Amino acid sequence: MPIVKKRGILSELEIIRNKIYILLLHETSIHELFNNITDKILIDIDDNNKIKKILKAAVYYNENCNLGYRDIYHFESYILYVINILNNNNVELINDII
Repeated sequence: MPIVKKRGILSELEIIRNKIYILLLHETSIHELFNNITDKILIDIDDNNKIKKILKAAVYYNENCNLGYRDIYHFESYILYVINILNNNNVELINDII
């Protein structure tokens, strides 16, 4: 029996993950992705608090890519964090909580 996936957050994450993989397969630098995605997102935002959170997250996750491995996980976490900010969810970086 085939597994039917409902259209929801998990399928949206799979779409995002697949697009990230495609970009990385074309030898796009993960740091280039951080810069380009962040620049494109910030163009349409008027809320200074959101802008600060997104920039802080970009620095945080980009630094994690430099210090760690498996860049895709850090980039994916960044994208999810930004989605939550844009959806007005109350999210914080782990550094801000501790």
